[in-house]
Amino acid sequence: MSCNPTTNCINCLSTMSFSDISSVISSPPVSRRSSISSTSSSSSSSSSSGASSVDDGSMSLPPKGHFETFDALEQHAQTHAQNHAYAIITIRWKKRYKTKDSTFRKYTIGCYCTTKYRDRMKRPCRRQRSTLKTDCQFSFHALQDADGFTLKHRDSVQYCQHNHGPTTTPAVHYQHRRLHSDALKQAKALIATRLEPKYVVLILATTLEIPPIAQDIYNLAQ
Repeated sequence: MSCNPTTNCINCLSTMSFSDISSVISSPPVSRRSSISSTSSSSSSSSSSGASSVDDGSMSLPPKGHFETFDALEQHAQTHAQNHAYAIITIRWKKRYKTKDSTFRKYTIGCYCTTKYRDRMKRPCRRQRSTLKTDCQFSFHALQDADGFTLKHRDSVQYCQHNHGPTTTPAVHYQHRRLHSDALKQAKALIATRLEPKYVVLILATTLEIPPIAQDIYNLAQ
């Protein structure tokens, strides 16, 4: 009986060719190189040309709410961002207030495209085409208290709008490709067999809505 790489012996995968693995997977992942490049290029162009805003209004703030943990709040906001064609990151935090037993924080969470592009090359050259940084000011706060965390919108209008358009696919952002729990364990098990990243991607794509790219697997293996 031959092994199925999605359900059976992982060790047998190392002896299979790329075409063999592809043949047993019904829906191999579609290449996103063009989507990522086009999105990154348009973001770079938008930033360099100084466009004020191309937000079509679809990339809204996540709904307000109170959450027991910061992870729950972040997951709530990230899911909303994924459904509205952008991604979020924690930009910074500072001390909100302190009691005898605890210190409570105020987190600023915003669009992944925050901060300005910084050219790290000393000599003149073309702009780095892969950057998504556009100095986007879209952001909100997560306020910690004794009962958990509250998602609060900022007052100024500049923090409610993006200065770029929606991304063409969630896979552009590594936040949406990030592996969790069982998928992370499976990826590490496949990596342990010295399987090439492209094979690992094919296998994970059978169970994940947004599978990682080969570079993600390579980074995980380091």
